[in-house]
Amino acid sequence: MELVVRPYSSDDWEGVCRVHDAARPIEVAEYMPAEAVPAMRDAAIEDGEFYESNVYVACDAAGEVVGFIAVHGEELTWMFVATTSLSSLSSSRMTTAATSPDAVDGCRWAEHVGVDRVAVARDGAG
Repeated sequence: MELVVRPYSSDDWEGVCRVHDAARPIEVAEYMPAEAVPAMRDAAIEDGEFYESNVYVACDAAGEVVGFIAVHGEELTWMFVATTSLSSLSSSRMTTAATSPDAVDGCRWAEHVGVDRVAVARDGAG
């Protein structure tokens, strides 16, 4: 899988919502019914840290958001991977990379997640 990792822009919002809304119910399935899980539109407002964090998106070769990570200070605040990309972009590998010394800006995690090729665009260009 080829990925481009870049800073989040408002154009990514629908993709971030899609990834979150598909993955979050799986994450909390043991203690919360899927219908009780807040959609990203609500969760981001309730939590507040999404908008205060440095957010980066991982996009596939077609430009679709397949994952995102948010870092606020030294805290990893959000991280979700599209369920269709779990085999090649696992959240456990993202966590390891995002908490490495190289991940200070929240972006370099993608260089460590085991995909075939990663292009990092720091200026917002894909």
